[in-house]
Amino acid sequence: MRMIILRLLVACILAGMSSTRAAIDAEGRTGGMLSDENRIVLSNIRVFDVTRSVFEDARDILIEGTQIKAVGKVDAFDKDIGKIDLSGKFALPGLFDCHTHLAFLTTKREKEMVQDLRSFVANGITQVRDVGGPIDILSRMNQRISGGELLGPKLFFSGPMLERAPLFYESKNKLLPGFTVSISTKEDVDRVLLELAENGACIVKTYNKMDLDVYKHLLAVAKKHGLRVVHDPGRYLFHEIPMDVAIDLGVTSIEHGVAPWPVVLKNELKKQHDRLMAEDADQAARDSFLDKVLKLGVESISMDKLQQLMEKMLENDIYICPTLMMYGYDDIFTREFIRHKVKLLVGSDGPDPTGLFSEMKMLKDHGLSESEIIKGATIYPAQWLGVEDRFGSISPGIRANLVILDKDPLESIDNFGSTYMVLMNGRVVFHKSGADQRNAQH
Repeated sequence: MRMIILRLLVACILAGMSSTRAAIDAEGRTGGMLSDENRIVLSNIRVFDVTRSVFEDARDILIEGTQIKAVGKVDAFDKDIGKIDLSGKFALPGLFDCHTHLAFLTTKREKEMVQDLRSFVANGITQVRDVGGPIDILSRMNQRISGGELLGPKLFFSGPMLERAPLFYESKNKLLPGFTVSISTKEDVDRVLLELAENGACIVKTYNKMDLDVYKHLLAVAKKHGLRVVHDPGRYLFHEIPMDVAIDLGVTSIEHGVAPWPVVLKNELKKQHDRLMAEDADQAARDSFLDKVLKLGVESISMDKLQQLMEKMLENDIYICPTLMMYGYDDIFTREFIRHKVKLLVGSDGPDPTGLFSEMKMLKDHGLSESEIIKGATIYPAQWLGVEDRFGSISPGIRANLVILDKDPLESIDNFGSTYMVLMNGRVVFHKSGADQRNAQH
């Protein structure tokens, strides 16, 4: 009977239909009432401090509307404020997946897309940094989520991947027209970036190849429109805008852990590489050289150059999103990022609602601590996006997007699989008492 009452209660909270709602304790017991004013206290819960990288002793979180009002000891409870006892639980800021391509969800049936977006939230991923997809699709998805038509993570999105033709991912345009767009002139930059800004983008994704003067113009126009630039230099080698050049020009977010490779090649290999970068270089010769470098692995790398690059990243406060899942092998550069304490963002490089946790485990296997993994999915992306006053921590004035775990993720990254409850915009959108423990109900 208690479980039936609890499920009815959670359904009311999620739909926001009930005039009164019983409070829930950590074991699913009911008692007290929650008002429609959406003022609640999460009591006796350990809160992750993103500054100190620890869970504080048990305390209370007061939520009013969509925001966190106070964190600490809330002694007096107004009769209209509901109380949820979360003794023994662990609270973290809602998570970011820092490298998604959610437009691919729209290639499925509507019902499947809706379910996948809900599953992001049910897993505690309440925000994503989407870095490649048609601007019209992402803008519409963002509007549907923001307007309450869909339950899904908040989108911070770029729109299409931008590079000079021929486009590396041209084939993706057959499935998703506008997934990747050609930028060959400054006029292209002016036109495309204006369209992105007008359609709600807050990021620009540059990829693979672009003339240097056009790239510099893009950075200036992006700044004018308030768009932050994410740069993916390309796959493995032969980058026209290598990551060190992008950093010198002011870019602060680099995608994929293999990005340093052409920058840190040993001198003789670097000379061969640069000769092959010529416009008339034979593709077969490039492929042969790439095979050679991949086989050499760490032996192809100048450790002095790698050290200099790490210092440049630290000096310029650079963030990198390794996306280990993308390349699926032991990433020697990610180990160096970790050793030098470069800020890592956690991203899955896809539309999978569970991909973030696979990436977390791979980062742990590469030596990244649990606390840094958490920060790479909470406060670091908020800081890079410039929204740390609204997201990424649990403190007064921050959006009440929270994930509540049964187990301490600092003890094991596997404990992210113990999601007990998720709140988004101050409302419970997932509770594990539901029939499907990984699918939030809208």
